[in-house]
Amino acid sequence: MPTTLVPDIPTSIGGFTPQNFLRSYEGAVPARAALARSLNVPAVRMVQSFGVGRFYNLLVKLGMTTINRPSDDYGSASF
Repeated sequence: MPTTLVPDIPTSIGGFTPQNFLRSYEGAVPARAALARSLNVPAVRMVQSFGVGRFYNLLVKLGMTTINRPSDDYGSASF
C-alpha cells in the first residue's frame, strides 16, 4: 500500500549496509514518498520483504528489458 509506513533507519542486512544519498534518515516514511524521493534504505527493506526473486520476476513480467543476469546477481542471498 502506498501509504504504509516503512522504516528509513540505519540498516544492515547480511553485511550490506544501504545508505541514502544524503546519508541521513527520516524515520517512518510512507512507501510512496520513500520511493518518490529515491530513499535507498526503505527501497532495500521493501525488496527484502517482498523477495528479490519475486521482485525480479515482476520486473521481467512488466517488460523491463535491461535485466540480463539471474535474480541472485541483483540481491543478497540472505534476502
